[in-house]
Amino acid sequence: KNYNSIDLTKFILSIFVITIHCYIVPTIQQPLLRDICMMIQYTAVPLFFCFTGYFLFRRVLLAPEGAKKNIKRAWLRFGKLYLIWFIIYSVIIDGQGGGVSYTHLRAHETLANL
Repeated sequence: KNYNSIDLTKFILSIFVITIHCYIVPTIQQPLLRDICMMIQYTAVPLFFCFTGYFLFRRVLLAPEGAKKNIKRAWLRFGKLYLIWFIIYSVIIDGQGGGVSYTHLRAHETLANL
């Protein structure tokens, strides 16, 4: 089944994710407009998770006998996509500054400072 409205929504959400990574919204001078834009753009990632979960578990419910296979296949696909984009980001984006910077991945330091 084709879900055109969800595809359109995912396209718009992908633009929101790009604006997050490009730090476009924090440069807006008007505080109220900036705050509203930030609230809207930060809905992108949670909504992607919701769409992914819906389609993954929809397959599980429609074919319970192949649930384990469907979940494994989905995780492998997600893992491959993550790895590909991680490599692209690390080499092309971070590599332009004279080396690969992983400071954005130091979650353990962020958690330690809470």
